[in-house]
Amino acid sequence: MRIISGTYRNFFLASPVTPRYRATLFRTDPFHPMGDRQRSGLFNALFSARGQLIDARVLDAYAGTGSIGLEALSRGAAHATFLEKNPAAVKLIRENVSRLKLSEDSYRIIQKAVEKYDGGQRRNFSKLQHSQSARAAGTKPLAKLPPLDTYDIIFADPPYNAVSEKALISLAKFLKTGGIFVLSCPSDFVTDRFVTSAHLSILRVHTYARAKIVILKKP
Repeated sequence: MRIISGTYRNFFLASPVTPRYRATLFRTDPFHPMGDRQRSGLFNALFSARGQLIDARVLDAYAGTGSIGLEALSRGAAHATFLEKNPAAVKLIRENVSRLKLSEDSYRIIQKAVEKYDGGQRRNFSKLQHSQSARAAGTKPLAKLPPLDTYDIIFADPPYNAVSEKALISLAKFLKTGGIFVLSCPSDFVTDRFVTSAHLSILRVHTYARAKIVILKKP
């Protein structure tokens, strides 16, 4: 598995076929890293829908190897958040960002299930408590809490045997107005209810054998 284009083009990534990861990943999760052909098609479709990724903030949900978020960074994205619950996969993502020597301010890795991701709400609540404590103690509180996480592009590539509409709808809350949501799912997955509930519009659908890539936009 490699990065296809951009700054890190042809860089080979640690993946589930790497011997030390193979047994753990396939035993604990229905892991299905996206192949080069499908990933290339995804980014071609994204380019047609949005143009360049320069300065974009992206969320790679169900990140797995991190290949989609890393591809986005290679193509000019300013920041990528990797959201993945599997500890072995998170270790793999950390190895890949380390080998690429990415600056720490260009990525964030969150080990958490997608349905439990709160966009920084808990982080902000802790800072609010700190600010209130500071005020009570007579010291200077925080001037302003940071906003919840929002993204220009959200990639979602859930396990094909466990696609959760509820989780996808929750993810869409963190998409900026005018942002793009890229969903990889089984070709027979019906997107109508998700699209309506998440208030998105479909721009393109690309089918690859048993899978499809759906490009959506938040009006």
